[in-house]
Amino acid sequence: MAGAGIHPFHQQWPPAAAAPPPPGAPASASVPPPPPVPGAPGTTAADEVRTIFITGLPVDVKERELHNLLRWLPGFEASQINFKGDQPMGFALFATAHQAVAAKAALQVRVRFSPWRVRAFGRMG
Repeated sequence: MAGAGIHPFHQQWPPAAAAPPPPGAPASASVPPPPPVPGAPGTTAADEVRTIFITGLPVDVKERELHNLLRWLPGFEASQINFKGDQPMGFALFATAHQAVAAKAALQVRVRFSPWRVRAFGRMG
């Protein structure tokens, strides 16, 4: 999965925002709305964030190892590792936002590569 692009499952974010408003425009027009809360009334499935961010992976981790770690979690669809920077960062996509939140909780409680470095974060925004 490492290579030239990002896996199509991970391209769930809208295109970059337009240029900022000209000076003198109301300040509230430039502030984006907060991210939707999973399962909140009025939200659609397209609005829900289904990706979690995983840090604390060993520096020699392989894409297949991350996939094998996550494949047993309900709703798991795809994973990817970013090797840019000092530490590898993992991203995992789930079928629903609720499954992503449950996976994040399961990883924080059950998986320990090293006691001080394992963290899974829900992507907000």
